[in-house]
Parts: sequence; C-alpha cells; structure tokens
Amino acid sequence: MELKIDNKDYKLIIASNIIRDGIGLEIWDTETGKLIIEIFRADSDRRIDFYTEKITVPIELIEKSIEIFNKRIGKEFQK
Repeated sequence: MELKIDNKDYKLIIASNIIRDGIGLEIWDTETGKLIIEIFRADSDRRIDFYTEKITVPIELIEKSIEIFNKRIGKEFQK
C-alpha cells in the first residue's frame, strides 16, 4: 500500500512478527528506503507501541497511520 502526503511518497507494510508475538504497521520513506514509523501490537505483552526514528514527521502521516492501523490491524489482542 502506498500513501502520498505533502508530495512525498510512503510505503505501508503490515507485518507480523513471531519473535515479538504481534503485528504492526510499518511506514517506509520511499526516497531514503528507511523505516520512519512503526505501530506495533504486541499480543503477549498486551500493549500497542508507536515508534518513529525520524524527529520531524508530518502530523497528517501520524494521523493516517493510526487510522490505517485501527482499520487494518485493530486493538484487539490475540491469544
């Protein structure tokens, strides 16, 4: 899935992680190839974390990331 905000392209990936026991949404900067945002639902820890490596991120990207996370992954923890 791709997203464009302020004429900048981002790639969105939904990825599960067996080691961390959960699933997350990753937002990649297509220009630099770097992961800039991750929202991860850790099912065994029953927590949701937001991570960003970049200091400045457009608020629209954060809002859209949370919206997509809620629609595609959700906040219901798996057993």
